[in-house]
Amino acid sequence: MKNQWFGDKRDYFKFDLWLEVAENVKGIKQLTYIPMLTSSLPPYEKGKRRERLYGFLRYWNLPRCRSITRLRDFLGIAPFEYDPYRDDDDAGFQDGSWDDYFRGIPKEWLRDAAILIDPDTGIKGTSPKAPDQPEKYVTCGNIAEMVGNSSGKSVVLVFQFLQKNAEHREKDLVAKIEDLHSEVSKRFGCGQFRWIAESTKKGLGDLAFFLAPVSPQLADPLDRVLTAYAQMHNLECGPARGVRGIAAL
Repeated sequence: MKNQWFGDKRDYFKFDLWLEVAENVKGIKQLTYIPMLTSSLPPYEKGKRRERLYGFLRYWNLPRCRSITRLRDFLGIAPFEYDPYRDDDDAGFQDGSWDDYFRGIPKEWLRDAAILIDPDTGIKGTSPKAPDQPEKYVTCGNIAEMVGNSSGKSVVLVFQFLQKNAEHREKDLVAKIEDLHSEVSKRFGCGQFRWIAESTKKGLGDLAFFLAPVSPQLADPLDRVLTAYAQMHNLECGPARGVRGIAAL
């Protein structure tokens, strides 16, 4: 996440989906935002997403005004409690990893919450060819720790840029969600990740999200929310086992 891009088209999708989950998965009481700031826009249409969110992001999408701290004004209202974690700290990355950063998140912020993890690029792959820019990526271990520390009616959402090459995006999505499932299952014996992604004529777009309901009872309600949201906005979504074949549709 970079403050210089705050309020762009991708933020509109990101925050709208976050609010959609929070408002429609029964039991969520707070919004927890975990930005992974790194130091360091074209206009877009409102579409069918939240009009008030659109107006807010467009208002602050000016070079001298872009800062995720602005979200405090928008989200710090009922019906949710808003808990932004070190949203004014672009030095959160220390000593070659984000591990200490994630360990510092108050556990009370991870109870009955829609928890948005917002890295600069997404999840670091586990292959030897994975990019060596750790400040830009969240690890599967970081996400597993969040799932393990979360409780109640919580859902964890993770922002992800997919491969620039459209032909490799489905493979990229499969690899990352399988890595997530493997890491969470290894630590906690479960891993019920879902995904939702942009859709194009060639298959998947380059923007996706991974979502994990902390409680098994939330799996079906979350699926219903994602399916309805995908239909409204021409997206693709599904469980981990339902990724392959999207590019061929």
